[in-house]
Amino acid sequence: MANYISIQPKDNFKIVEYTGNTTARTISDVGFLPALTWIKNRSSASDGNLFDSTRGAYKSIATNKNAAEYTGSDSVASWVSNGFTLGADTSSGGTVNGSGGSYIAFNFKGSSTTAPSGSTVTLYGSQVNAAMGFGIYKYRCSVVGQYINHGLGAKPSFIMAKNLNTSVPAGDTATDWACYSSRIESDLTQCGDFFISINRTTAKQDNSGTWVDTVPDATKVAVGTDTKIGGSGNTHIMYVFCNKRGMQKAGSYDGNANADGNFVYLGFKPAWLLIKNAAANAGWTMFNSLSQPANLVNKFLTPDSNEAQQTDSTHVVDFLSNGFKIRANSSELSGDGSRHIYLAFAEEPVVSSNGIPGLAR
Repeated sequence: MANYISIQPKDNFKIVEYTGNTTARTISDVGFLPALTWIKNRSSASDGNLFDSTRGAYKSIATNKNAAEYTGSDSVASWVSNGFTLGADTSSGGTVNGSGGSYIAFNFKGSSTTAPSGSTVTLYGSQVNAAMGFGIYKYRCSVVGQYINHGLGAKPSFIMAKNLNTSVPAGDTATDWACYSSRIESDLTQCGDFFISINRTTAKQDNSGTWVDTVPDATKVAVGTDTKIGGSGNTHIMYVFCNKRGMQKAGSYDGNANADGNFVYLGFKPAWLLIKNAAANAGWTMFNSLSQPANLVNKFLTPDSNEAQQTDSTHVVDFLSNGFKIRANSSELSGDGSRHIYLAFAEEPVVSSNGIPGLAR
């Protein structure tokens, strides 16, 4: 049977929503112990923040900024067997639990398994969930030509890396996020030449200082000397994703400048979708199934900005039982001939171990 998998996507990736109340509490409907929790206030302008248990409690990094890691006192306090705990959020600006805020949290399962030995960077912590195709690595570089042995057993398809300890002015790109996509170039052997920053709208950039002009393989990720991802004395975090049948997929499509846009086959019904026109100055767009359970899907977040959830006619997709379909003509989603990269996580595979096929919305 097509795309039969033996585990359920919801056991490794889960979206939850809640209303802020400035009271310390537990968000307990995730259903597993998360390793990474990405939280965004949908109802007002606020940074989208990533928290992970490898770095520890109260430590956040914003997707829309080049800023160093911020340590608060009352944001995400811990991760528990079925979710995560929140502080009162009185000193964090309402980024996770402000009174009356409409919050959404994207949760990724980790593992007690750590990266194998052999990395030439100094690893301060790691989690390797090979079943999901997801790893977290906190590391420091000291010399040129270093790499991480990621332990995922497959080639990474998408990577997000961030400098944690260096502060620069907002307009300085030295500590921007560095993202890798295995489909950012039509010549796939050249994808290691480029990075793209989730905190900016700019197109991909050619820079040998990030991935050392090397495509990550099933064993390791090369780490360059650029301050975004490496450099002597800098501490970084890296999130690595590998395509997993029926569970997650990163890929690309070339836009057709038409509201009757591309259909992209995933092998699953998506729960979460991130898209970027890699060839143009155009924003990142993030859709999810919980904010809008029925098609058309035109409620979206923009991880390169602090804007609240938006709705318009130029950012529209359909979530289908086996993929997604672009339904708007915009530079962000359907730039003519431009390569668009995406990362998607499943709500339901086409067929999974419970024998129930994924259904259209």
